[in-house]
Amino acid sequence: MDQNTKDLVRASWSKLTWNSPRLVERFHVHLFNVDPEAQMVFSAENLNRVTGILQFFDVAVGLLDELELLEKVILDFGRKHNSYGVVDSHYAGFGDALQRTIGEAMGHDFTLEVQFAWAEFYQNIADMMVRGAIDHGRSTPDPQIRS
Repeated sequence: MDQNTKDLVRASWSKLTWNSPRLVERFHVHLFNVDPEAQMVFSAENLNRVTGILQFFDVAVGLLDELELLEKVILDFGRKHNSYGVVDSHYAGFGDALQRTIGEAMGHDFTLEVQFAWAEFYQNIADMMVRGAIDHGRSTPDPQIRS
C-alpha cells in the first residue's frame, strides 16, 4: 500500500464519526442487503460485534504506518472471527457494505480515488484476516473470498 493510499484512507476516516449509532445501523443494513447469510453471525442481538468491527477499523487506520503491528492485530482478529463462525465469503460482503456505508456518509467526498484506496486497504485487511483464520485451524481458504 503506497503513501497516497494511506493518506486517502486516513483523511477520509477522519471525516467519519464511527461512534454514531446511525452509521453502525446503516452498516448493518448494507451488510444484510449484500450478504443475507451474515445475519447468522451478525444478528441484531450481536450488533455489538458490528460496532466492535467498525471500532477495529479505527485502530487499523491508526496503525497504517506501523505495518508489523497492524499485521499482528489483524491476524489475531482473523483468528477470533474464525471462532465466531465468520467464513471467507463473508469478507466480500463486509467489504461491499463498508464501501457503501463510507460512501453514503461521505457523499460527494467519496471520490473514485478514495473508493479505490478503501478497496485496497480493505482487501489487505481481509487477506490478513483469512490468513489468521487459516493459522487458527482452518486448513484451506474459502474460494469465494474474491467473489
